[in-house]
Amino acid sequence: MSETPASEGMGPEESMGSSRSHHRNRKLVVIGAIALVLVAGTALAGSLTSGSRSGAATTVGSGDSCFIVQDVTWNDGTTDPEMTWQAATDAASAKGFRLPTMDELRAMLTQRASLNVNGNYWSSESKSANMAYHMDLSAAGDGEIVYLVKDGTLHVRPVVDCSS
Repeated sequence: MSETPASEGMGPEESMGSSRSHHRNRKLVVIGAIALVLVAGTALAGSLTSGSRSGAATTVGSGDSCFIVQDVTWNDGTTDPEMTWQAATDAASAKGFRLPTMDELRAMLTQRASLNVNGNYWSSESKSANMAYHMDLSAAGDGEIVYLVKDGTLHVRPVVDCSS
């Protein structure tokens, strides 16, 4: 079988019913789908970051190690959403909060019942460019320090320093 010149739209690796315009259309569909996912993600992040700061606040610790754990009611109605690490960092920052450090998560572990936390929560601390630490604050959680890829989703409980 002889090869058809590329200028005629068929190459040796393409099937008989295939054409350049078909491949171009398929690429446009894929690009359109990616754009739709990005727009939907931006809309979701926008609804989460514009939540109310008026939720319950619990002071943990004292002196220099004092911080406030904030219940934030997000616009989607949740108080304990799951987000990627970057979305969580951005959402907390947009409200004047931050993600807790590992030490703060350990302190939260001792008060998990009064804080009404249950599950795995992001820490502000990164292990690498693609990984961040988190802690299981559920009733079965033992305070083990673990990490996950930042694209994974975990719970978010923002904090602020007592002096803020």
